Amino acid sequence: MRALILTSAAVLMLASAASAQVYATSVTAAVPDPNGKVPGFNKVPGSAIENWANGVAQMVLTGGQTYNFCVSLGSAKANGAAGVSWTLSRKANIIQNGTIVAPGGLPVGPNGVWYLCSGYTALNSNPGKAVLTGIVTYTPTGGGKTTNSDVHVDVVLK
Repeated sequence: MRALILTSAAVLMLASAASAQVYATSVTAAVPDPNGKVPGFNKVPGSAIENWANGVAQMVLTGGQTYNFCVSLGSAKANGAAGVSWTLSRKANIIQNGTIVAPGGLPVGPNGVWYLCSGYTALNSNPGKAVLTGIVTYTPTGGGKTTNSDVHVDVVLK
């Protein structure tokens, strides 16, 4: 008997593809590389697939520490432009947020995959449980309805 195991990103992609043309697939916060080698795209020599390198995603974030906030996204039948941002919140209160690409700043086409990072951002001190959200805003070429897709990860701030 074979079992089909889907990661949360795969389930999100399956659910989102039917309703959105561009969709968020992951959000992470990683400690910066002091040697400047990561984040990077296609950093694995000899790989036959596109890949990205980033610091290990952190679940416990420390106030005052610098992090690289990254959001991945994919497209189905897209033809337009997107914006990418992240938010760190607790209930309805935004603790911190940032724009990775301004709305309309990322041209997107069909069957694409992107991985974009904020650059290094110092985290505000605000201890407790929080939610890290990656947000993708998509506007089709020719004016159609702008849509949002987001993905959430629970984190702890210390």
